[in-house]
Amino acid sequence: DPLYDTIADGGLTFEPKVDANECQAWIHISNSLLSPVNVIVTAFDPEGTVTFDKILNPTPTPVPTAPPTAPPVTPSPTPANQPNLWADIDCNNDVGVVDSLKMLRADAGLSVSQDANCPAPGTDLDVIWDSQTTNDKWGDADCSGELTPVDSLKVLRFDAGLFYIQQEPCPDIGQEVLIPQQ
Repeated sequence: DPLYDTIADGGLTFEPKVDANECQAWIHISNSLLSPVNVIVTAFDPEGTVTFDKILNPTPTPVPTAPPTAPPVTPSPTPANQPNLWADIDCNNDVGVVDSLKMLRADAGLSVSQDANCPAPGTDLDVIWDSQTTNDKWGDADCSGELTPVDSLKVLRFDAGLFYIQQEPCPDIGQEVLIPQQ
């Protein structure tokens, strides 16, 4: 015996073997190729009959589109350079122990959270200070050419008001410099 009967409208009906003492179910599927599918499930047991009718893949209802909006206003150009303090690796206008810690993390290859307007530690930059421009790495406090734990130590000494040595030409730690806009 086949598991289903073909109906004149092209649908299929799946019927169980009939046993009057058990719950029975019939499933009828119609209109299935590239159109909405109608599924009717009829369940029968000795206490009554229940029918479910469900349309699958209904014709989509068009969603209204929003009216066009005015184009965004173009912001005025930003300056090519931004002021910052030398060795202020996180660009928060304060050179201190947090900058020292971030220098150590960067040297160790660990992640360093930065403001979007602040260069990543170790980035090569043209730094403008005292009417001169030098190419230095961001966070290289002593201008040795590398970002190392020594830079971190010098920032701690600066923060404590102690003496530190720089390779010249180099801005003093905490001196205002101009760096490229990020």
